[in-house]
Amino acid sequence: MRTAKNWRRCLAAAVAVFALLSGTGTAAVGAMTDTTETAHADTDPLPSSDPSNSGNWVYSHAYSDEFHGTRLNPAKWQAMPLTYTPVWRWDASDVSVGGGNLGLRSEYKPNDSFNQTVSGWQTVSADGSWSPLADYITTDWHRTGSSALVHYNYWSYHVTTQQVVTGLTDGTYTFSAYVWTSGISASEQSHSLVAKDCGSAATSTPIPVGTGGWQLATLSGISVVGGSCTVGVESQSDHQGWVRIDDASFAPTGSSTNLLTNPGFETRTMTPYQSGGIISLDTAKYGYFEARIKASSTAFPGTCPAFWLEHIDPVWGNEIDIEEIGQRTTTPGDVSMTDHNWKSPTSTTLTSHTADYVSPTSLNGSFHTYGLEWAPGSLKFYVDGVLRRSYSSTDYDQTGLNIILSQGIRSPYKTSPTGTGFPADSQTAYIRVWKKADMLVEDSNVVRGAGGTQVPGDGIGENLFRYSGTWTETNDSSASGGTTHSATVAGPTSSMTFYGNGFSLLGAKAPSYGMATISIDGHAPVLIDEYAAGPEAQQIVYTSDALRPGRHTVTIAPTGTKNAASSDTKFSIDGLHIFN
Repeated sequence: MRTAKNWRRCLAAAVAVFALLSGTGTAAVGAMTDTTETAHADTDPLPSSDPSNSGNWVYSHAYSDEFHGTRLNPAKWQAMPLTYTPVWRWDASDVSVGGGNLGLRSEYKPNDSFNQTVSGWQTVSADGSWSPLADYITTDWHRTGSSALVHYNYWSYHVTTQQVVTGLTDGTYTFSAYVWTSGISASEQSHSLVAKDCGSAATSTPIPVGTGGWQLATLSGISVVGGSCTVGVESQSDHQGWVRIDDASFAPTGSSTNLLTNPGFETRTMTPYQSGGIISLDTAKYGYFEARIKASSTAFPGTCPAFWLEHIDPVWGNEIDIEEIGQRTTTPGDVSMTDHNWKSPTSTTLTSHTADYVSPTSLNGSFHTYGLEWAPGSLKFYVDGVLRRSYSSTDYDQTGLNIILSQGIRSPYKTSPTGTGFPADSQTAYIRVWKKADMLVEDSNVVRGAGGTQVPGDGIGENLFRYSGTWTETNDSSASGGTTHSATVAGPTSSMTFYGNGFSLLGAKAPSYGMATISIDGHAPVLIDEYAAGPEAQQIVYTSDALRPGRHTVTIAPTGTKNAASSDTKFSIDGLHIFN
């Protein structure tokens, strides 16, 4: 029995209504349904890969966008910030909504006001993982001159922008820079001046956060032995923290002679292109993701409309490219479908898997539909409703991912910039997301990395069990996924954060089984008893399907107690059905 029985759900719904009307049992049924996301079963579209809806899909209004109106929905999307490579920069002016479509434009506009080539300096990933795209030069902010260095990214990053100074006389030196940091919590960002490889012990000094303006930071007493020293600014943030840096100096103690190259970050290079892209404000996990896209009729191949999912957090870095078109110069009909694991708890080495489908018809002369079915351990890629690639991996289950639609620059324009064929415009008729009406997450699907301590809320570890304390995992052929987790004493807990409007806890019952409490979003716990006169596998032991659509956290805590008829206190978890 892999799904909740309808009569149980109907009964639970009736109980929920009675409880709400009578003012009792609110902890058991949760909050009332949020009417801002109402299902329209008769009018909602269905996936192009499953027009008969045999997969029991439910259209998600929260994640989908039909692009009606004349502007981007600020509650769902933001224009892609920052530049991506030295070849192009993202620009909000190249994003438009009109005529029922999202428009993304690429333009040839050489400009040195925003670029990632930091002349005289080198930016490296400070922890060995993927994040070097967190540095750029901008003329938007500067203390003196006309530009400054910024560390920032909309995902987790940890970088150092540094310079190796050679030809030094042995002695003591001082490194300083004017800095301006964002106001988010110090627990979510850290920045430091650093000195290393100076022939002595590495040293650093923290940069205060939330400075509210330019402030001088100084690292003094740097001992140089051997004629060279590496100095720089190290930054780390998991939640869009930033630091602006200008007027850096490295000089012998007591001297005003600045030995740095480009200390004010005034040497800039041209970025030839600017382009449009959007990224969802929220992360999504599991479901069917679909976009209908028409590529540009000019500068194609070479401009690359892409529909993809990505998120970088302190532990995991994952990307799923549902489609990238226009990046194979010799095959204009090529659809590239790729997955990237940028980092994991055990590796910072990029691993990628890709497959290409070549369409027999033009991709820029008409609209085509691109889709991804993402289920636990499974990725299925579709073009115009037809399955074109399948891949199995549980690595992508560890985080929710942001939804992105963008238009990047590829060869020949990436290697030989030219204005021919620009501006180039692609159109997207919609981005649609469906969720399974009932999806089972089995007990063995657990948070991996950092001891399972990632904080829920930005998609990290969603739809995964977090076990705390001593639990026993047992192979059990009668269980939904072949295993169960159980505990016999008070203290251990299991929790899951999920996106949906209800759930059923799947367990087992037996003469030796005991009790646990279950709570939803921190509300008052409810007692559950798994005792039964005979063994019963795959049993729904608790249901709540009157929650508002959105994120919820359920916590199960064995009590180490039992009713008088039971012979032991064991409490078992088989899985969690998530309703949408």
